[in-house]
Amino acid sequence: SDIRVLHETEQLVALFKPYGVPIRGTRPDRNGPPVSLWLDSLQRRQAQAPAQARAQALAGLTIASEMPRDHAGVVLVLKSPPCTQKPWWEQACSSGRVRAVVSALVQGVYVDGGDGDADADDGDDG
Repeated sequence: SDIRVLHETEQLVALFKPYGVPIRGTRPDRNGPPVSLWLDSLQRRQAQAPAQARAQALAGLTIASEMPRDHAGVVLVLKSPPCTQKPWWEQACSSGRVRAVVSALVQGVYVDGGDGDADADDGDDG
C-alpha cells in the first residue's frame, strides 16, 4: 500500500523517492480537487503571506497522538519552517528530522501537513 503525503511542498515527496517509499498526494477530505491543484493553491497563498509571518513559522515534527488514525495507524505532523532561511528540507536534513520522517514513512506513517500558515491545520474546515 502506498503512503499518502499532504504537504505544501513537493520537495518532501522527492526526498523520499530514493528510499523506495511509494508516495502520492491527497487532500485531507478526499473530496477536493487533485493534489496538484491544491499544491499550486498553497504555493500561491504562501507566496502572498507576509514575510514576517512566514519567518515566524517553526520547523518541527510532532507525533499527534490525538489526531484521527489513518490505515497506517499514526499521524505525523510537519510544521512549516522559516521561509527566510535556507530551504527547509536542507534544515531538516542537517538536523536529522528528515531521517526521522523517512524512518517513520518506511514503517508506514501517514504524513500530514499544513496550508502554508505555519501550523498543522489544513485550513479547510473553517
